[in-house]
Amino acid sequence: MTLKPRSLALLAALAGTGALGAAVMLLQGAASASAPSVAPPSQPAPLPATSQPAQVKPAAAPAALPLLPARFNQTPDLTQTDPQLELPGHGESHCAPVAASNALVWLAGQGHDELLPAANSAKERQKLLVKRLSSARFMGTNELNGTGSRAVLVGLHRYLESVGIRYKRLAYQGWRDHPARFSTGVAIPELTFIREGLGEESIVLINAGWYLPTREGRLFLRRGGHWLAVVGAGVDERGVADPNILVLRDSAPYAGDEPALEYARLEPIERGYINELRTVLPARGYYRLTGGMHVKRPGEVAILDGVVVLEL
Repeated sequence: MTLKPRSLALLAALAGTGALGAAVMLLQGAASASAPSVAPPSQPAPLPATSQPAQVKPAAAPAALPLLPARFNQTPDLTQTDPQLELPGHGESHCAPVAASNALVWLAGQGHDELLPAANSAKERQKLLVKRLSSARFMGTNELNGTGSRAVLVGLHRYLESVGIRYKRLAYQGWRDHPARFSTGVAIPELTFIREGLGEESIVLINAGWYLPTREGRLFLRRGGHWLAVVGAGVDERGVADPNILVLRDSAPYAGDEPALEYARLEPIERGYINELRTVLPARGYYRLTGGMHVKRPGEVAILDGVVVLEL
């Protein structure tokens, strides 16, 4: 192996005066004898461009996952058809008490443990809560027709009363039938109402209507509805700010059995009418729920019919 003089000099400097140094100096002398005599330049000659080591960019660090608010992970995602709940009709129409239980479990963790019935496990406590909320004493959920807005509001009021908790606010925005004492007088749900309802001691439930668009989208025929718990607003699944996003826990079986966050986009409706039985309302101003929102049947669209805010 032939060593360049500069390499040998470097080795000699590093080796010091020991045996290795002597060996290197001998090799350096041999190399100098075989090399032609060249006058040293007054300035070090620049290395050719081709001898420069290639510049390698460091690998980009993987993108950090967004830090989720505590409410996202601390709100359970119980499925309403879970066999362990033992609900009438296999829970197919029990979205309201299950959605409310998901939200109330989080609220109980904020220093209101009395919201939950006593039991040996967290799952058992939530199971008992669902059964109580859906009972005739509270929401009176019907295994065929589900739970209307009036029943949800009255049921929450009675349940909180039964566990000895006084609330600051129990309010509703939307067009569905509801008691006047809980009314805000706002028929078209507002995003600010939802955002402000996500406080440290408050929860938000939304009621999405299932609508079949007809007449080229000018008429929306209501075919049922679904209740969901809101856990966040104004941020998408990448953690990027987006004022038109709601983050939801969806108890429906078609949303999947595993816990998940659903990022639904709110899109304002520009024209048409909402229709259910004898009720016909202008659809303009209401919001469609798209993006990560699951719909029950193909061809239907989800429209935000109502919002419930409970603040302790």
